[in-house]
Amino acid sequence: MISECADEKELEQNLRCARAILKAFNDTEIKIRQHVIEEGVKNPEYEINGAIADRKGIEGINGIKASFRSALEQGCSIVVIDLDMHLYNKRISFTKLASNLKGRHKDFISGNIEKCFIVRHDKVALIESDCFLSENERDIKDAILSILQKKIKE
Repeated sequence: MISECADEKELEQNLRCARAILKAFNDTEIKIRQHVIEEGVKNPEYEINGAIADRKGIEGINGIKASFRSALEQGCSIVVIDLDMHLYNKRISFTKLASNLKGRHKDFISGNIEKCFIVRHDKVALIESDCFLSENERDIKDAILSILQKKIKE
């Protein structure tokens, strides 16, 4: 579903990621939200299964931290990392990506973030709080890396 007041400048990118998520998780419901032009109003792009979510088109793997921080400020509990908006033809280190996602463990364990969808070339990996149950950082990174490699690595 798409709001009549969705941000037209981002609609194509928002649709691309939403379609990839729906293809990978066909029991998911996604709404593209209205865009409000008002000072101080945050504009998360999606509502996924009733939860507020935002798509973040990062320019590099190190953009993960800022993306999560921004999503939290917007009141999101789901983050959609769009690796194609700026990195489509770039080589991505999945080890570094897993390491940066591991660094967000407090967001998942606290319950502030419940899911993170990673979109790459029409494939989607889903990172959830169960990846962060171990107290061993290496185990956490390996769990995330395994999901990334199975779901989105070319």
